[in-house]
Amino acid sequence: MGIYSSTFYKSGDQILFESTDPSQANWITAHADACKLTIPEVLRCWERFLMLHPDKNGNILRHSLTTNDAFNSQLVEQLPVSEDGLVTFQTFCCAVKWLSSSVTETKLRGFIDEDDFILWLKRLPVETLKSSLHFPVLPNKTTVTGHRTNTKHFTARTRVESTAVQKLTYNQLHVIAVELSKRRRDWKLLANCLGFLEKDCQTLERKYLDTENQILEMLQLWRRRAQVPDAAKHLQAALRDTGNADISNAVFQ
Repeated sequence: MGIYSSTFYKSGDQILFESTDPSQANWITAHADACKLTIPEVLRCWERFLMLHPDKNGNILRHSLTTNDAFNSQLVEQLPVSEDGLVTFQTFCCAVKWLSSSVTETKLRGFIDEDDFILWLKRLPVETLKSSLHFPVLPNKTTVTGHRTNTKHFTARTRVESTAVQKLTYNQLHVIAVELSKRRRDWKLLANCLGFLEKDCQTLERKYLDTENQILEMLQLWRRRAQVPDAAKHLQAALRDTGNADISNAVFQ
């Protein structure tokens, strides 16, 4: 969510607190349009938001959303706030939209600490852990004879398939980085789609001052780590899914 939260307060490229407030007739409709919600959905959000006692401008303190739940605390920490630590109603609506529409895997990204996960695994019974991590190349019931019989067939097929796999070059990654930076696209959305977490992006931002090099390093890291048969096709799909189909078409045409 950390990566997606960067878009909460500017959904639809509109910052609503500059143009409307709770006293205006367009308060609900403006948020419905900006946050891609229906009028009934925004009304429901506003009813809940009022329970948190917003100020006259429709803002609340971030800590008013915090509970003792660990997931809640992590989520609230990701919400963008003003210099005064305030959460706008627009941010609240966008967060609700994200929670209602995102798949479980996306919601969990950035919320599970790796060290905590490892500690949890170590608490499992030894046999359960071993069976979960045991991954033989050949199933136990597969015979060596049967495997050898099909070796020639699979080798020949692999050669044919490999000729159709498009290689991913440094120049292609460089062009993508240049275009994403030049067009001011949200490269963190692409990073998230490729499996990077918010903390990974922050590390790149600390390492490189300019956006182009941040993106290029991210793409090169992904290419080295990618465990997919056709990295080029995978990257094309990720670009399309994050609103960068024009760049994908230009690079891979």
